[in-house]
Amino acid sequence: MDISNVSILDLPDEILLTIFKKLNNIDLLYSLIGINQKLDRFACDINFTKDVDLTTVSSNDTNNSRLNAMVDRFCTYILPRVHNNVACLSVQASLFQRILHSSNYPNLRKLTL
Repeated sequence: MDISNVSILDLPDEILLTIFKKLNNIDLLYSLIGINQKLDRFACDINFTKDVDLTTVSSNDTNNSRLNAMVDRFCTYILPRVHNNVACLSVQASLFQRILHSSNYPNLRKLTL
């Protein structure tokens, strides 16, 4: 019997896009950016980066160190990479300054606290 190794990267782009559209965009950004070029391309696509709702990051996380690590990653690595696509940004009031100062958002049309 011939066993072959199949990776998620072997799937056609259309299938990956269908799968990724089912995921929460924050989870997608946090999990895929920085993995490899193909996944970066999908995660940084405007479909996943135009509406960024970071309220789910802070409201669902009871572990403060994990929350800080996630927010740090968004502020230092993720938001600077996708800032041009962000049209709608939702953040907790407690994170407002950190998120807003992490990057310039030239296409921001809606800010929700």
